[in-house]
Amino acid sequence: MSQANVQYRVDRSAYTQILYDFFSKIGTTNIPDLVTSAVCILFLFIGKLYINPFITKRIPVPVPFELIAVVMATVLSYYLHFENDLHMKVVNHIPTGFPAPHAPRFDMIPDLILDAAVIAIVVYVVTFSVGKLFAKKHGYRVSGSQELRALSLTQLLCCFVHCHPASGSLTRSTINSQIGARSQISSVISASLMLLVILWLGPLLEALPMCILSAIIVVALQGMFMQFRDVKVLWKTSKIDLAIWIVSFTATVIWDVSQGLAIAIGFALITVIFRSQWPKTVKLGRVGDTNLYRDLERYGTFRAKNAHPQVVVFRFDAPLLFLNAEHFKESGVKMVDEANAHLIREQSEIRVKYLIVDASGFTHIDHMGVNGIKELTEELKKGDVSVYIACCKAQVRDLCQMCGLYSTIPKSNFFPDIHDAVLHAVEQDENEEAFQTEQLDSKSL
Repeated sequence: MSQANVQYRVDRSAYTQILYDFFSKIGTTNIPDLVTSAVCILFLFIGKLYINPFITKRIPVPVPFELIAVVMATVLSYYLHFENDLHMKVVNHIPTGFPAPHAPRFDMIPDLILDAAVIAIVVYVVTFSVGKLFAKKHGYRVSGSQELRALSLTQLLCCFVHCHPASGSLTRSTINSQIGARSQISSVISASLMLLVILWLGPLLEALPMCILSAIIVVALQGMFMQFRDVKVLWKTSKIDLAIWIVSFTATVIWDVSQGLAIAIGFALITVIFRSQWPKTVKLGRVGDTNLYRDLERYGTFRAKNAHPQVVVFRFDAPLLFLNAEHFKESGVKMVDEANAHLIREQSEIRVKYLIVDASGFTHIDHMGVNGIKELTEELKKGDVSVYIACCKAQVRDLCQMCGLYSTIPKSNFFPDIHDAVLHAVEQDENEEAFQTEQLDSKSL
């Protein structure tokens, strides 16, 4: 869409404004530009989709159809006078040489610091995102810290030589990927060619029609257009990821890449907060005669017949933080209440006496999370229900100790795995029943 202002002579930069200008000025379309763009796009599509796959089976180097299009268009434009006779927009004058380097104006820092910070964040996110995209496609790794150091050094050098902020380019990277580039040598070669153009060859490209450059970019982005197929996959797998995709796409179309990216990042962070605030809670049961405890909704048919109804195993699938500490407490109480209600419906005299918290999902915990465990323990204690903690990570136990959790739940109620906690709870229950039986017998005597 950003190429529409070249092919259709629209004036604005934001995508919604481009769409408005596109439809309002479609009657003033420059027909030679339109025809040239269509021919170039057709030429590139045929070459890349049909001819290159056939040729690369016989020779390892693909045909550079983009270069052929540029050379042919420049020659035709020069000899047929596209600019004067057909009123086509061409590159025109390209200044040669480099400006003299000088120190940046530090007096402008107070006025530009906020804009510079936003640009720096967007540049890093765009560059790293492009790197991750092609790393996934070609099977290599990208280091975020390495990219940050490289960008920092590049921006530092750029400020002395009148350069725009350096960033990863989706279109350029896509073109490199499609022509078969596999290393940074391609960048060295393209930079060398740009150096030749800047120093000496600039006048040779003055007759190049701008619509040819736009057509090359449009064809290079065909792979990006195919990502619309991800919508169907995301709809089946994750509605939240689909919402992030839609918000990112819509914001970018309505505003621009920078604003769209900022909105997408903000929306993604909001979804993380919501998912952390209301995570999934699971009631676990023993699978067969094993020592494994899994989600009863998934493995309910394999639950052992001699399962202990007085014990409820509860898993909280999220870090326990201030965002979800209250939800954790309410979920634990609700699970015990539901288990007791089920026992009452079955006319059983047994009641839940032990809640075992599977803490394997607690990758992180904060002070409010520890307070949530304390409040859950105190709430269940009113109903004579004890709380055991299983599968607790070392760093979580350390914070629990610093926050004084052991004064509410003794260390003896912490277990390395769920099965040990269940066995201890059953043994404790049997000992209490035996003790109560002895007391009744002694009273009867």
